[in-house]
Amino acid sequence: MPQLVILAVILAPQVWAARRGLGPAGLLTLLLLSICALAAGAAAAAFSGPTAGGFAGAPTGIGTLSTLGYAMLGLAVAAPLYWAMEQVHPSAPHAVDRVLAQTLALALAAAVLERPFPGAPAEAPGLVAQLTEVSCLALVLALLARSLWTILRPLRG
Repeated sequence: MPQLVILAVILAPQVWAARRGLGPAGLLTLLLLSICALAAGAAAAAFSGPTAGGFAGAPTGIGTLSTLGYAMLGLAVAAPLYWAMEQVHPSAPHAVDRVLAQTLALALAAAVLERPFPGAPAEAPGLVAQLTEVSCLALVLALLARSLWTILRPLRG
């Protein structure tokens, strides 16, 4: 059942945005909000367990982020860049950006489904989990590069 909820939370807003014809900024913003909703749900589930101590022994700091964590940081940077890009170059074609954003949503759903749920026994991530996390990071880097290239190129005519 949690898998269905994860898929619905991540992919339903993307389907809605695609039907509305939103640009890449809207797609990335909805994806970021979906991740926030999943994180809030996971935190609520972790803190509502029998041991309310939560993450007392968990390591902290940016050095402990997984590849997926770095992809989420990049997504938090890419969404505002795409809003700026749509303001600076409103007539620029965004078909490639839409495909990248929707592919990121699918890869992110796969990566989140590969991660263990709160309370599950900790295992070393398998090859599929590592590949999905790396693909999420690669897609975010491609989105960042594309948005910066579009923003920084000179305005024509």
